[in-house]
Amino acid sequence: MRPITVLALVVAVVATACGGTGDVGLGPLAGGEGDVLSPCASPGDATTTTLVAADGARPPLADMEAALADNPDAQFVIDDQVAGGATREDAVHAMYAQVVGDVLLEDARALPGFVEGAYARPETGEPFRLSFSGDVPDAFDPAEYELGSYGLEVTTGAVGFDDDAFARAFEVATDLGIRVLSGSGDETAGTGTIVVIDATPEQVAAWEEQVPNASTICMVRATPTVACDGAGAIDPSEELPDVPVDEFERVDADARDEVTAGYLGLMLDAARDRGDREGRTVRVVVEDGVELGGTADLDQHRVNLTVCQGVVQDAVMDLDG
Repeated sequence: MRPITVLALVVAVVATACGGTGDVGLGPLAGGEGDVLSPCASPGDATTTTLVAADGARPPLADMEAALADNPDAQFVIDDQVAGGATREDAVHAMYAQVVGDVLLEDARALPGFVEGAYARPETGEPFRLSFSGDVPDAFDPAEYELGSYGLEVTTGAVGFDDDAFARAFEVATDLGIRVLSGSGDETAGTGTIVVIDATPEQVAAWEEQVPNASTICMVRATPTVACDGAGAIDPSEELPDVPVDEFERVDADARDEVTAGYLGLMLDAARDRGDREGRTVRVVVEDGVELGGTADLDQHRVNLTVCQGVVQDAVMDLDG
């Protein structure tokens, strides 16, 4: 076995076709994936084989601990997993996988035809993975690495992912008025996924016509998880008076109710205008039944909106949650 030194615990993840974990663009998938609006197909013919089965003995616990001894981040994770009920050997083995993976991935990047790689996820039984555009290079010898207790899958015929082309697909969708939520790319299959709130058949057709690589990108509609009743907007003359931030030294429950009541029934643009006038931050957290998520920080003057067909259905201030 080749010597293994402790490197940074950096995790590289290979995406899966049409909706993998390698997120690009606007962030993680929001609300999950629903109907496929525009299907995609891989331009290549990738084949995955198991090069090393995960049936070998684990390295000695003392050897794994020695390799992790000078890494405080690893020790923190190990202690946390043990506190959660894992055995120390399992926790150390999980972290040692990333030490092995660092070396494996660094060497793989120098091999001809390397496309992508991923570290093991021993807690879920996932093996190390490598992908190459052609056959496995002759210079690669799995026996040089301690892979037997983790396993190794190698994909040949991987295509690679065109980030620039995918960014262009995002841009075109946005220009056409499609509400884009997120995107992900698959380095092995060469496919991508764009998740949207919705798009008309006309918008999808126009998008496919303007994007040169549209056949390799799946456009999918996010699955709504919140009821959207489509209630109409109130008459502007019925809008409640503004409640500027400086009217309240402390935003208590009654004050928050008064603030949020003023946003209900407004069109989204009107709600944003109201926020500007009041000195508040306004953000949409649910749109047409799809949860958009948000940052975990708290702002006592921020109003979180649920919007359905452009109309505010619900308004909640951060401190109400």
